[in-house]
Parts: sequence; C-alpha cells; structure tokens
Amino acid sequence: MLEKGIFTISIDTELAWGTFDHGGHIKYREAYEKYRFIIARLLELFKGYEISATWAIVGHLFLDSCHKENGRLHPDIVRPKHNWFPGDWFSCDPGTNLSKDKFWYGSDIVNMIKDAIPQQEIASHSFCHPVFSDKGCSKETAESDIAKCVSLAKEKGIELNSFTFPRNSPGHLDILSKYGFKIFRGKGDVYESNLGPEIIKKTLRLLNDMAASRPPVVMPNIILDKGLIEIPSSMLFRFAYGASKLIPHGFRFKRAKKGIDAAIKQKKIFHLWFHPTSFAWDSENIFREFERILNYASEHQGKKELNIFTLREIRRLCQSNVIRDSFNPVSISMHDDRANIFAKEYSEDLRDYYKSAFQFGRKKIEDALLGFLSNLDKGRVILDVGCGAGYYTNLIKKQGFRCMGVDRSENMIRKLKSSYPDVPVKMADAMNLPFSDSSFDAVISIETLRYFKNRELLLKEIFRVIKPGGYVFITAAPLFSLNLYGIYNTLCRLFKLRSIVSCYQSFETVASFKKILEKSGFSNISIRAHFWGPYFVLDKINPHLSSKLIKRFEKFDDKLSEIKLLGNLSNHLIAVMKRPVKL
Repeated sequence: MLEKGIFTISIDTELAWGTFDHGGHIKYREAYEKYRFIIARLLELFKGYEISATWAIVGHLFLDSCHKENGRLHPDIVRPKHNWFPGDWFSCDPGTNLSKDKFWYGSDIVNMIKDAIPQQEIASHSFCHPVFSDKGCSKETAESDIAKCVSLAKEKGIELNSFTFPRNSPGHLDILSKYGFKIFRGKGDVYESNLGPEIIKKTLRLLNDMAASRPPVVMPNIILDKGLIEIPSSMLFRFAYGASKLIPHGFRFKRAKKGIDAAIKQKKIFHLWFHPTSFAWDSENIFREFERILNYASEHQGKKELNIFTLREIRRLCQSNVIRDSFNPVSISMHDDRANIFAKEYSEDLRDYYKSAFQFGRKKIEDALLGFLSNLDKGRVILDVGCGAGYYTNLIKKQGFRCMGVDRSENMIRKLKSSYPDVPVKMADAMNLPFSDSSFDAVISIETLRYFKNRELLLKEIFRVIKPGGYVFITAAPLFSLNLYGIYNTLCRLFKLRSIVSCYQSFETVASFKKILEKSGFSNISIRAHFWGPYFVLDKINPHLSSKLIKRFEKFDDKLSEIKLLGNLSNHLIAVMKRPVKL
C-alpha cells in the first residue's frame, strides 16, 4: 500500500510516427505544426508548478537526420508486418533531416525536454511505433526496435527506465526486460482491453468523458518473472477534435479532479496520459483545463496529501518496498481486530475438531502438516510465514524442529508470545523477509497466500530464503469451493462491494495454483485437496447439524481427497514442493 496517493503524468511524444500508418501524417499536419510550441508551453507549466512528468519519446525523434544504406532506410530494424499497412514500414520516412522534415525528426525536442527545469523523465515510446501486441510485430521486430531506442538514448547520455507502448497496447515484455526497462504503462479499465469491437470501446470512453465519470485509480502490478512493474493508465486527457468536441468545457478537469481525490482517499495512483496533440485544437480552453489539474494536484501535494511522481520515481518507490500489496493492509487490520477469536480457534480446541467447519478444516491441515514434517530430519530449521497466533509454529517446535514465525499483525504476535513464550517470532513483511538467502531448511505458510493480490511476490520471497533442496508446505483457498465463499468474495471485489466482506482475498484453481508455484521457481509440486461440503454455510444455519454431518462423513471426506478431479470443489488446497538444487 502507498503511504499517500500519487499523481503521475505520461506523455506520448511521437509527431508523425504515431499516426502515419493510418494517414495521420497528412490529416493532422496542422496539429504537428503546433507540436513544438505545445511542448514548450507544457514545460513552462511544469516549471511553474514544479512538476516532473514522464515524456515517452519515439526513438526516431532522437535523430536530426537519416539516410538510406544500400538503398534502404534503417536496415537494422526488422520491419513489422501489420495487415493494415502492407508496404515497407519506413516508406513514409522522408530520409532527410530536421530542417526539411520537422514532423519526422525531433532532436531539438529531446534536447528541450532534457534541459527542462525541473528535470523531466525521458522514457521510450519505441523507435518507429510498431504495435507490439499485434501478431505483425514479431519478437525480432520488437528487439531490433527497442535495441535502437536504448542505443540512441545512450548517445545522448540518457538511461531509459520507463516505456509506454504504441497504441497503449503492451507486448513482448521479455524484450523490454532484457534491455533494462523497469516500468511501463499498462492498459487501464475494460474500455482499453482487447475485449469487444473498437467502435464500442471508443464510444464508451467518450461517454465517460462527457459524463465526467470518476476514472479508475490503480496500483502497481509487479510482474516478477519479467522484473517489470506495470502502472495501468487511469485517464486519457482528450483533445477537442472530432467527436471529442462534444465533451463540455471543464469536464476534463472535473474528471481528473475525481481521479486525484480517489487517489488521495484510497492511497492509490491516478495516471493521466496524453499526446501533445491533445492541445492542438481549442488550445486555450484545453490548456486552461490542464492547468487547473496541475494546480489542484499541486495544492494537495502542498498539504502533504499527494505525491506527484514520474514513472521512474514510482519504480524506485516499489523497489524500496514502500508499496505494499493492495489486499494486505486490510487483512492485517482484520487479523489485528480478531486476534482473540483466531487465538481461541487455533488452540487446543482443535482436539474437538468436529465442533465447527473452521476447526475441522484446520485439523485436516494439521494432519497434512504432520505428514509433511514426518519426512524431514529432526532439528531442521523451519520458517512459518504468516504464523498468526502461533498454533502451527508451536506444533513444529513440539515435533523436534527449530522454528521461526513471522507475521505483520501486532496483536497476533502478542497472542503468540502470551500463549507460546518459547516460540521465536518476528514482526515482518512476508514480501520482504528479514533473512539472508537460503536460510531455512523448510518453509510453511498456512492460510496466508489468500490475503495477497501479488502472490508471486510472496512466493518469490519464500523461494529466496529456503535452501536449495528445501521443501515448502503452503495452502490456498479454492475459487470454486462448495462453501461458495471464493465466488462470493471474488464477485464483491469485481463489483467493489468492499463493505460486505472482511477483506478482499485471492482464490485459486488447482491449475492456477500449480502455475503460480512453477512461475516462482518451485519443482516437484504436489497438490492435494481436503475437506468437501458446504459446512461453512451450514454452520451459520444449524451448527449442531453441521457438527453431526462432519463427524458422520469424515471418512467419506477423506476418500474424496484422493480424487484429483474434485480438487477445485474442496475447501482447502495444500501444496508441497521443493526448491531445485540447481537453477
């Protein structure tokens, strides 16, 4: 979670390269004539409000000229083959210089932004604007394009960290990571997704702007296997051209204001993006609205309610672990509030495990854990991630192992120390464990994964601290459990019904659970399901009947756990896996 909300601006700076494949270099000539004036005026505004933005510049604009080599422009670039542009991708490139064709070259623009005060971030918007998500942009095309961007930036002493994709359509993330990029702008809401006809999405986006509806605020999406951070977009600041002329004056500001307010309230990110051409029509009114946005954000920054950061600064924030998992803070508060209840239910009362569905489920987890421990040599050092009130940590200690518990809930740790004073415990973030690499012989994590949105981050940290060849025991909550809670909680999250659930949680299928474990680097993965039936629901209706049915059908329940096809309908998924000895 963020300490406070963030406002960030990314600007796709592309001139004719952004639209030539649809004839825009001819259609928008009037707008491109104003391009340099618009950029200069934006930089003046940023200077006045002491704001830094992320300028994502097409790599060809780093050039002041280009010429054919052996009859071909840019022979080092593998041409994209988009079906809407059948010719050579560089057929519109004049192959001249800045003084003759200022719509295609922009070294002066790069220098203007580079020398601006306060310092602006220069990012990449590709070299020649291929659409990375389209099948016509091959891996070879993407790599040659990105390599060229990085090379040209280095010549100007610029290190590229951030990337915005042409048409805001991500693809080839592995190439992005390979060339040192750390963060990129992703698609925002459903209207920017690949779902549905484009005309419908454009209409819905326009209606949102005309109604000044609140734009989404976002959180960083950490893509561990690529080493990248995605910051989805929140709002496109529209030009006043074509159908967009229907947007009433002042509504762009109204909508952005709602986004900034939401970012402050929810401690999330409001990500505004646009092109310099957004200011080419009805310029004075559009600049006036934009300045109102900057002024409003600046006022809240002055009140220390909001940070205004570039994408690069957000990436640094992520790396410094200031950002927490978006589900996690609420779940920590919930566990703090209910520490007494959890401590009681995770206690010796588990001996009478027929009493409730909760205790029956925990007893099944305990049985599986004891089986796991029986295969380990006594005296091994075991870490319990998300140890809570310490019931399972103490169980590990009683079985003859050395143990350590970690948890973020202060009240849960107090309960642990009160109940089990000899059990060592630390208050620590599971996504930033305070231990050296390869510190533990085994790791357990019971009913913890479900409280993280970025589960891979937690799993990668577990992978880091376990020794090569060490084993992990971890549980997950099934999405399609017969108690229906997985579906219920997921629907509440999708429809933002936060008030009727204790906290949002993550749920898995057997397949998704295995996939996320494999992506985190684990091998020898075995997943078993435990505990069937809608007993959690029945507990609330008739606890006595629920208890009787649990006891009567326990043996039948145990047999169901041996049928792999029924795993997704269970109440608990338990995985045992290994960190490979050799990576």
